[in-house]
Amino acid sequence: MSQDQANLEKDRRILETLRKTLAQVIKEITPANTTVGIPLEPSTLDDVHMCFDLISTREREITLAIKQRDKEAKQQGE
Repeated sequence: MSQDQANLEKDRRILETLRKTLAQVIKEITPANTTVGIPLEPSTLDDVHMCFDLISTREREITLAIKQRDKEAKQQGE
């Protein structure tokens, strides 16, 4: 595995951990009684949504980059 490939894999694991942790925090602070409401400011909720969007966008980019490298490696091996 090349250094670039290793870095992409490392970045993917970091992003996955960030996404899971952020989701768990949101689950834990969300009250069971939905009439109470989420104890976050609307701007904070917007920021959380933006974080999830950024994480998922980067995860897709990394996945595509890994697939492209795998495809190129297979073509070179033919």
